Amino acid sequence: MKTIVCGPPHSGKSIFISNLVRLMPSESFQRITANGDGEGTWSNNPNQSDVMAVRIKGSNTAEDFAQWRKQIQTAKQDIVLVDIGGRLQDDKGPLFDACDSFIVVSNSEDMINEWIAFGESHNCKCIATVLSMLGNANDTILSTTPYLQTTLSGLERGHDLQGSKVLGAVAEALVMKSGYKGFFVHNNPNDVDLFLIGKKLGCSRSWYTHNKIEVSTVWYTPDKAKALNDYLTDSFQKGHPYKIYGAKALWVACIVAKSLGGENTGNIMFYDEWTDSFIAPRRLEKSNTYDSNKISISETEDSIKLSAIQSGAIDTKSFETYIIPEIDRDKPIYISGRFPNWFVASLMLSYDNPDIFLHIPGQGYIKVVSKEKELLGEMLT
Repeated sequence: MKTIVCGPPHSGKSIFISNLVRLMPSESFQRITANGDGEGTWSNNPNQSDVMAVRIKGSNTAEDFAQWRKQIQTAKQDIVLVDIGGRLQDDKGPLFDACDSFIVVSNSEDMINEWIAFGESHNCKCIATVLSMLGNANDTILSTTPYLQTTLSGLERGHDLQGSKVLGAVAEALVMKSGYKGFFVHNNPNDVDLFLIGKKLGCSRSWYTHNKIEVSTVWYTPDKAKALNDYLTDSFQKGHPYKIYGAKALWVACIVAKSLGGENTGNIMFYDEWTDSFIAPRRLEKSNTYDSNKISISETEDSIKLSAIQSGAIDTKSFETYIIPEIDRDKPIYISGRFPNWFVASLMLSYDNPDIFLHIPGQGYIKVVSKEKELLGEMLT
């Protein structure tokens, strides 16, 4: 089930999706951001000044659309949500062609009709419309035929809309139309299933469809960092070859890599949903002649900050020759940027500093490596 979320600018599409994903089955769901802003679920985190500092506004090229179309076509999950920009132009047609349905989120009734006409002209089926309204009083299901028609308030950044009738109805429609059958467990002894572990550690919320299918969303929070580390070290053998599923939060990938990586980092492999393959982290080459167009460094008397500033994706080919800065091994490191899970794990494993923090936009820096294990998950804002 591949579903575009579309509608005019400033209607709350990204906020709608950020709330909706918390009702999706984590192990069978993927979000694709097909616009130059590149915003993820983090865009709805509480500290909006920090979020705005991270946002990258960008234009969309023909190459971008080709890449997004390929991502949509190769996505394997039961439910794929595609967040596109607000301009209603023909360059979005190929994205609709690669999907089978769409949801319109709009602050204009007229634009709802225009987006429906555009989507249907590309053989996509409308499954829901959301008229975005100001205030806090609207959370209404107007009709369920020929598709779900609703009104919803509160689509402003930083708002938590859990408990919304509209969100619940849209989530159920997606789950039912996707054919989702229930929580899938990876039972191979060489698999590390972070969705299952999250459920065991109390990091999940569940709800049931009208035909009694349980839908679980696993959402790790920083206060679970030490518990995750303890579970991994108690339940698995460090340095053993494992396939890692479900490392969607980058800080979780760091905890897993540090707990299980061992001396040979290639023993563990992270599932990469963009390539539908497993990629092993590696210790990156360090040099004082690194490419400052890809990564920047700033150092004070007490700390070091590393920031990824490269545009575009880090692919597995460039990954083989990626060079990172030599730094003082005794200072804490603060890492920020947008990475695949296997790359951030590589970056973290490449340094032996006793304390390493990773930036979570809108929340601060979370400690992912600590000389005192009790401090794992510590947040600094």
